[in-house]
Amino acid sequence: AQWGIRDYFLCPQIGWRPKSESLARIARELNIGVDTLAFVDDQPFERAEVASALPTVAVLDAADLAGIPDRPECRVTVTEESRQRRSMYQQQIQRVAAQESHGGDYKEFLRSCRIALQLAPLAEASVDRVYELAQRTNQMNFSGSRYPRPELARLAQSTLHETFVIRCEDRFGAYGIVGFAVVELAGPRLLDLMFSCRVQAKRVEHAVLSHLLKRYVSQGGRDFFANYRRTPKNAESGRVFEELGFTVAGEADGLTSLVFRNTQPVPDDGIITITAAEAA
Repeated sequence: AQWGIRDYFLCPQIGWRPKSESLARIARELNIGVDTLAFVDDQPFERAEVASALPTVAVLDAADLAGIPDRPECRVTVTEESRQRRSMYQQQIQRVAAQESHGGDYKEFLRSCRIALQLAPLAEASVDRVYELAQRTNQMNFSGSRYPRPELARLAQSTLHETFVIRCEDRFGAYGIVGFAVVELAGPRLLDLMFSCRVQAKRVEHAVLSHLLKRYVSQGGRDFFANYRRTPKNAESGRVFEELGFTVAGEADGLTSLVFRNTQPVPDDGIITITAAEAA
């Protein structure tokens, strides 16, 4: 600890069990998919064991270590969030420890975390991070969209849509940009909603949807529609629509159209605070 080396590691695993078990444990503790992991080892046996047990893990020979930065998955734009990702995971470990020691009602624990969201329109400064988010997120991507950068740039200038870049922080620290939403004004219809898995199970998606319903239903007096493309990975998170009172309006080509009627009260548990900046 005195040399600061510990700050460079997340979820260290030391033991004699198969390496695949350690990798699966790391993925669970960080709340990420094993398909996002790379395993580097100098022993052919260990590489073969991991490849057999976890075929979606990238298995690399330690002799090829120098070439790792040139792999396609490593050649990505470096955003502020990616620079801080290790420290963000360390903050998450503190959150988990605090939750385990808290006991009692989970919603009360969330209130004690003082989660706050800031919503702002998509701008040039946030395009790279939103692009990164769109490529990476699966569990909390409700449309499956993978926006290319040119399309994000067009959306930022569109007068037919409203965009929402979502930042998050709590008493443990800042998450950075964790979500993105696109609303087609003519519906109004939520075309896309996606979040980083780092805010999963924190009711962030509930808070954002409640905010949008207040904006378009309570203030606008219209029904609010939403697109949802259900997948095995987003099915659990997708329950948020039903929980908030959306019903099915139609289905076509694997895309479900949901509706929240303007006669319904907008639910809001008040756990998370939201501030929103308007477009310039």
